[in-house]
Amino acid sequence: MTRGAFFSGVEHRPSGANQTGGALHNQRLVLTLLRRRALGLKVGRRSVELASVDLAGGIVARRGRDWPVPTPDALVRFLDQAVPEILSATPGAPPPCGTGIAMPYEIWAWDDYARHAPRAEWEALDLVRRIEAQTGAPAHLRNDMTCAARGELAWGTRRAAGDWIYLYIGALPGGGVVLDGRVRDGRLGNAGALGPLPVRGGAGGQVQLLDIASLLRFEQMAGRDLAGYDWALDDPVFETWLGQTVKALAQAVTAACAVLDFELLVIDGLFPDHVRELLVDRVRAAMAEQDLRGLIVPEVAAGSVGADARVLGAATVALEAEFFLS
Repeated sequence: MTRGAFFSGVEHRPSGANQTGGALHNQRLVLTLLRRRALGLKVGRRSVELASVDLAGGIVARRGRDWPVPTPDALVRFLDQAVPEILSATPGAPPPCGTGIAMPYEIWAWDDYARHAPRAEWEALDLVRRIEAQTGAPAHLRNDMTCAARGELAWGTRRAAGDWIYLYIGALPGGGVVLDGRVRDGRLGNAGALGPLPVRGGAGGQVQLLDIASLLRFEQMAGRDLAGYDWALDDPVFETWLGQTVKALAQAVTAACAVLDFELLVIDGLFPDHVRELLVDRVRAAMAEQDLRGLIVPEVAAGSVGADARVLGAATVALEAEFFLS
């Protein structure tokens, strides 16, 4: 079953006083499908969140927690409390069809920006099996930023088919690749890992994109946590970070466009709408200053899902596994 065929079936609701038995059966099937849920788990470097998502992309229930350091023990404690609460939040609803997990594949890396539990502790946690035991449904582990791209493709206002690249700026930046209207996870699930792309640093040497275009880097520059930050555009520290980020993003996207003919670049992140729009405008202008000879220049647009992109994309993985043919 394709995405289009499925949703056209959901939206067709038989009506009329004299319905056939087949029509009544179809109506009951549609109503049952509309009550199905999937769980999306986002494991981030600053927070964790579990959400129950319906077939229209609506978040029915959610639980979340901030944490100073992501550790397996803290994650297990959160799941032990959040999973039963989420499952009981919609009494009478069918059990979830599955759980998608959005998580950085190397959450223990980049200790110079954020503290993490050691790699061995994370590798000892069988997160998929644990969630399957708690929910009684399949679980699917995916890269967190690839999930964000999937959330934008499935539920964003620009559900563009074709070929595009997605950039998401969170604690660290990442992204995803959409080809022929489908998010591509890659052979080992790491396609579109834009954060490690090499770019020029302030001193002229080579650094990774994540060394510049990240909110953790902004916090270092500002000397403060961004919780409660007002995102004032006249803040000189913000302007410095924004200028450096824009230059780095333009370099990274130019390099990516040498590999594939992307027609669209979508930018989103953990910041307010006015910051997103400003970033998009600045990147669009910076792209025009790059040496683009021999390249197809993509349109630059703002994403629309924002902070929920990863958890919605995670749930979408489970919905696709249950309802759509690959």
